[in-house]
Amino acid sequence: MNDKKIFSFNLYKSVFLQIKIIGIIGIVLSVFISCTRIINEASSYKAYLKHSDTYGKIIVSGVTDNEYLVVIIPFIILTLGILIWHFQNTRSGSDFYHSLPYTRNALFLSRFLAATSWFFLIILSSLVLQFICYGFNSQCYVIDNKGIILMHISMFLYGFQALCAISLGCALTGNVLSNCITSGMIIFLPRFITSLAFELIDSATILRVNNVPGLLNNRYNLDVGIIFSDLGFNQDFDFTEIVTCRASYVYTIILSIIYLLLAMIVFNKRKSEYAGQGAISKPVRFVICVAIVTAINIVSFVTFINSEGGYQDIWEIVATILVTIFVLGLYEFVSSKRIAYIYKAIPGFIVGLVLTILISFGLDFIIDNINNYTPTLDNTKSVTLSVMCNNANAIETNYLISQTKSIEIKDEEVIDILSNAFEKSKEQAKNDNFDFASEERNIAVIVGFKGFVFDNKRIVWLNEDEINNLAARLESNAKYKKVYYDYPDIKKASVDYDGPFELDYNKANEVYNIAVQELKSLDFKDCFYARLTNSYNDFNVDFSRNGKKYNVSIPLSQDYTPEAMSEMMNYRIDELNSNTELKNELIKKLEGISSDSSVDLFDYGAEFSLTNGKKYSIRFALHSYSCKDRASIMAHEYSLSEQDKKEIIETAIKALKTGQSIEKINANDKFLCVYVSRIYDDDYYENYDAYYQDEDINEVSDYIYFINMKDKY
Repeated sequence: MNDKKIFSFNLYKSVFLQIKIIGIIGIVLSVFISCTRIINEASSYKAYLKHSDTYGKIIVSGVTDNEYLVVIIPFIILTLGILIWHFQNTRSGSDFYHSLPYTRNALFLSRFLAATSWFFLIILSSLVLQFICYGFNSQCYVIDNKGIILMHISMFLYGFQALCAISLGCALTGNVLSNCITSGMIIFLPRFITSLAFELIDSATILRVNNVPGLLNNRYNLDVGIIFSDLGFNQDFDFTEIVTCRASYVYTIILSIIYLLLAMIVFNKRKSEYAGQGAISKPVRFVICVAIVTAINIVSFVTFINSEGGYQDIWEIVATILVTIFVLGLYEFVSSKRIAYIYKAIPGFIVGLVLTILISFGLDFIIDNINNYTPTLDNTKSVTLSVMCNNANAIETNYLISQTKSIEIKDEEVIDILSNAFEKSKEQAKNDNFDFASEERNIAVIVGFKGFVFDNKRIVWLNEDEINNLAARLESNAKYKKVYYDYPDIKKASVDYDGPFELDYNKANEVYNIAVQELKSLDFKDCFYARLTNSYNDFNVDFSRNGKKYNVSIPLSQDYTPEAMSEMMNYRIDELNSNTELKNELIKKLEGISSDSSVDLFDYGAEFSLTNGKKYSIRFALHSYSCKDRASIMAHEYSLSEQDKKEIIETAIKALKTGQSIEKINANDKFLCVYVSRIYDDDYYENYDAYYQDEDINEVSDYIYFINMKDKY
């Protein structure tokens, strides 16, 4: 035996050829799914364009477009891992490989690198074929090349970490079932316990933003972060955040190397007679038992302590303890294959319960401190302020949030305003009065209170006066102010109008550019308020930068972007004006029902037909499109008198006859919207569903006519 050799190319080559079937299947599978997805997506996009010209190009960040790899990689890695280490599970195979003229290190590394090589080829094949497919369909996509490369690097590390953990699990245990269970516990169980702990903290604290500190954050562990993110568990980040975080690459590489070194150490100490045994180490079984007890019982114990213990909570503890006994017994049976050895789990069970109780009291102490936290000028050195756009689940792909979350604001008046607003929000939240947001038209923001030791992120609700005061103070902060006037280049983005009225893609780009110029011309105070509130007519602008997909929401409103608003309205008005036959039939129908009180155009409307047999329905609605008056004024429609409704119909008839357009919009204007919708037969419904993915056709209006009613209704 050559004791100096740690790698054998001949052994590597032999194992590489032995597992070639799995490697080839992995390549074919990843390439097939990659290419099929891109081609189908491009075909669907082209089909959409035949039916509607409102679609923007597809943004390819490389990250969210490859989530299928998250699903297939674990199966590929698990299969490769079991294949290269399966010989340890049979006495004959173990004796044979250990008798070969190689050192244990050479045997381990040569087999491990053979599996790693095949996995690398799988990822490389997917990367190359994706670039080729995107290149052939470039007219459909805005492609972030760096993002595609980052995604595949992260997927390689994602699989590499799992392969290292599986190698350790296979070295520790001696049958396939225990190989899989132990490997899964190595990767997920410690993080599952910490995730549960922070989930409990988040569920029991008031207005706290889910913010896991330091390396306890799962985003740094690619395997755990990606899987948990995909399952929606303990998610204070999204999939993109993990893949584009440099620290996650460093942490994952270091953790993988630790797994690999431990696997080599255990492999060197392993004996042939361990083959077939579920576990070879009492300390390892003890640690796993303790972790299982903690993972199963921590929720019930924390709930019991935090709620001051009721009968229901006591029964939950009893139930989880019984479940724990069953799971531990099952694990010991799988490990030893002997029922008589189940009693060996008792020490781990006792220590696990003690540890769970200690952790539970510790979490209860943390929860109390978080809920009693009061920011002041004395304990806060700076704050950060990010917009939530009234969405408590806003993710960091929101460009405004991602850019403002790290800008420190040291202005004492700003700190004081936000501290007082948080105390008000906390008191109202304690009283379960969560409706105060809509009643007072408050706006949610994420505030990071940076202390001298700890940082605290909280959701804070601001009223209009507080927003105006903040805007006045933030105007002098050049770095913060700059973010609000920063808008993506339309050539590198995809503009999607997210309002109730369809715009074709070119018109959406045109209106977006007008809105951007109007927002840039606003005083910071108005721009700040407009970007915070949004409106019912928003542009969602998607773009990707360095592998991270961002979204910018641009408000379209009558008080801050009146020119863009009128451009959008006149575009829809011109569409109906250009269809002479339809407009004339519409006028005739309205004239016929103007004196008919039985027809309520604000409810179900009326129907009419053209000479070619096409059927349409008419419906009226009164709306305001103001950031300052975000609530729809539909309620007024039901309080209108019959005379008012008659006057509205006559106003609509007059506007349709004269071809009236929207010239100037004021903040207090109210608009009559005349919705004209095509009524289709059942066959069209089926075709429509095929192209538009089962959207509700009743929500799509072929024509919308806007009439400015000023502030009459």
